[in-house]
Amino acid sequence: EGAKKRGATVLLISHKPSIFGLADKILVLVGGQVADYGPRDQVLSRLMKKPQPQPPQGPAERKEVEA
Repeated sequence: EGAKKRGATVLLISHKPSIFGLADKILVLVGGQVADYGPRDQVLSRLMKKPQPQPPQGPAERKEVEA
């Protein structure tokens, strides 16, 4: 709260949903791309309504096994 009262911008990076309550805005990244951004309540509402996007998958590695 102290930094916020002073007008500072604070960037938090977290996988813990409990930290979201401290944020005014949330930026969601999936596979290094912006998947959502906006006010906390709006972003969380959208995330709860849709399935979580998966990061893009590269080509699967194939290993040949000799018999």
